[in-house]
Amino acid sequence: MIGIDVGYGDVKAVYMDVGELKYFKLPTAVAYAPMNSIDIADEAEERYSFQGREYIVGESARFGAFSTRSFDFLKKYAPLFIHHTLKVLRLVPSYVATGLPLGLFNRKDEMTKELTTAQVDGNTIKAEFSMFPQAVGILLDYRMDDAGKVKADTAKNGIVSDIGFNTIDVLCFEKGTAIRSDAKTLDKFGISKIVLELVELINREHGIQLSDQEAKDVFLAGRMNVYGNKIDLTEAIRNITEMYFDEVMHNIRSLWDKRLQRADLLLLAGGGAVTIAKYVPSEYAKIVKVPERSEFANARGYLKALMAKQEQALKADK
Repeated sequence: MIGIDVGYGDVKAVYMDVGELKYFKLPTAVAYAPMNSIDIADEAEERYSFQGREYIVGESARFGAFSTRSFDFLKKYAPLFIHHTLKVLRLVPSYVATGLPLGLFNRKDEMTKELTTAQVDGNTIKAEFSMFPQAVGILLDYRMDDAGKVKADTAKNGIVSDIGFNTIDVLCFEKGTAIRSDAKTLDKFGISKIVLELVELINREHGIQLSDQEAKDVFLAGRMNVYGNKIDLTEAIRNITEMYFDEVMHNIRSLWDKRLQRADLLLLAGGGAVTIAKYVPSEYAKIVKVPERSEFANARGYLKALMAKQEQALKADK
């Protein structure tokens, strides 16, 4: 079994190997395979036949990758990313857990059908799929240990802020239980807002047009290479990020201020959590918690939920 979080920025996977959690990540990058048969990268690239075209995915597709900011993109290419992940890891799991943003979870049946019927290289993924709302995976990860058992002293009140590439999913919980009526997706509020501003700044000041994936790498590194020269962008990124975080917290306070005031925890997770946590105002410092390897928190939570489900099934059979 494996938990896979197909995000707009990266695909994250967590699985158990000989009693130890293993992690895998690749950029959510896909592009048409080069037509030139003598392309020097051909031997290194993994090409896939999918929906009548040949594609490359992950690291080799960073340059010229398609835009990744829509549900239609996820619906179409999620099977390709999951197929590639399983192939690279050499896994043939019976159970796969994945998720969708809170605001798109009403389309889970649509996504599940796509995952179970789409053909990659003429093959479908032979596994039983479980679908979870993103952010719920983070709460499950916080509440469960690596064996899928509920941990003591985790039945608290708080808010999950799942900071993804394109969206922020906000989930409130009471005594460790998610409150569905108080969950919301802040669309277009993920770190893509920072990335897009960075793209504009780099284009304006250096005359270079970067793809989303390239700009994300620059954001995380704090610099970029131009003709062999390293351009330091840390100050520009800090200014953009501080303004972004102020805007994010303004939106969270406007919708959930009473819950935030009474929260035991503000769980910040997702791909942007570690960076964003550096700019947390002191008034929230006592309640903020960033999970270990926070970008994997959803996938890890999905896996833990699968393990708990399997344990319940075994007990029912006895």
